Amino acid sequence: MKTSVIILTFAFLLVWVDLDSVSAQQKDRPGFCPSNDLPASAIKDAKCTYDKDCIKPTKCCPRGATFDCLPAVKEKPGKCPTTAEKCEEHSKCESDSDCSEDRKCCNLCDKRCLKPVPVKKL
Repeated sequence: MKTSVIILTFAFLLVWVDLDSVSAQQKDRPGFCPSNDLPASAIKDAKCTYDKDCIKPTKCCPRGATFDCLPAVKEKPGKCPTTAEKCEEHSKCESDSDCSEDRKCCNLCDKRCLKPVPVKKL
């Protein structure tokens, strides 16, 4: 009898831990991870697995070949326009947060801040 109670308790704990990890995956914090521009060899030890492992308001984001708690970047509304403008040598932005007003960081042949095109809602 005692053995079956112990096994049942252990099974319950396993299910509870598994459900906790599933719910943690579904509770991502708002915003997006910044671009992962580090080489794979840059950082070895993971600091997090899920957003809940990080101090608010940071997110668990890819960094090098592992994960780290980083400030989220917010994506602005709209989408980048298609354009045939001349490419410049260097990118002017890395994410929407680098752009003033309502401009978005758009990746053409280089990155630059442009006025977004409104997204049509269906």
